[in-house]
Amino acid sequence: MSEAEQILCFSAGANAIFTGEKMLTTDAVGWDEDRVMFEKYGLKPMKPFERGEYREVTIEDMSRDMNRSAESATL
Repeated sequence: MSEAEQILCFSAGANAIFTGEKMLTTDAVGWDEDRVMFEKYGLKPMKPFERGEYREVTIEDMSRDMNRSAESATL
C-alpha cells in the first residue's frame, strides 16, 4: 500500500499497523519506515495497554485529534 493510501486509511479511522520483517508471505518495510511516516504526518502511536485496562477518551479529544490529522494531511 502506498504512503498516500496509508494516510487515507488513518484519516478514515484506521487504528492499527502491522510491523515486522514479513507479513505471511509479503516483505514488510519495518518499524523504522513507519516511524518516519508517522513523524512526517504528525501521527502519534498510542502506548500499549494491558488487556482489560480502561482508557478514557472524550469526544473533544477525538475531535481535536481528527482535526490535527486532517490539517497535517493537507500540508
